[in-house]
Amino acid sequence: MLYLLDTNIRAATLLGIVGAGGIGYYLLSASRVLEFGVVTTILIMILATVMLVELLAIWLRDRF
Repeated sequence: MLYLLDTNIRAATLLGIVGAGGIGYYLLSASRVLEFGVVTTILIMILATVMLVELLAIWLRDRF
């Protein structure tokens, strides 16, 4: 289940970049108007979310 969540987070970002909306849309919009602070913040938040899901998955695998 956590693997699917991780995959869906990454896919949602890519889909937004190609025009489906979501966080990828905001990432692409910010990069087009050269708001690099916003782009950096969005990328850090995506990375942090993926890392938290991965850490949760590792913890749950070790626990069970």
